[in-house]
Amino acid sequence: MTLFATFNDILNSDVLSRIANYVDEPAEKTHKAVDGLVYTIVGGLMKRTTTEIGVNQLFNHIKRLYKPGRRQPYGFSRQVHRHSWQCA
Repeated sequence: MTLFATFNDILNSDVLSRIANYVDEPAEKTHKAVDGLVYTIVGGLMKRTTTEIGVNQLFNHIKRLYKPGRRQPYGFSRQVHRHSWQCA
């Protein structure tokens, strides 16, 4: 499973329709906007990881967010395999 497939699973049509209703926009426009947002976030992460310092900062931030006992975000489990998070 790729990162983009994971985002597609999490941001399914039900979630996108809820977002569309919340922002009072058509579902098609909302889907395009969310797709663009996902690619922008991934691009930013890729840029951040081009240096060792950036990788360390990102990894330390993720470790702080996923402390034991802390509630995990939707769709993610705390299975760590060499600096990667696995989707549930």
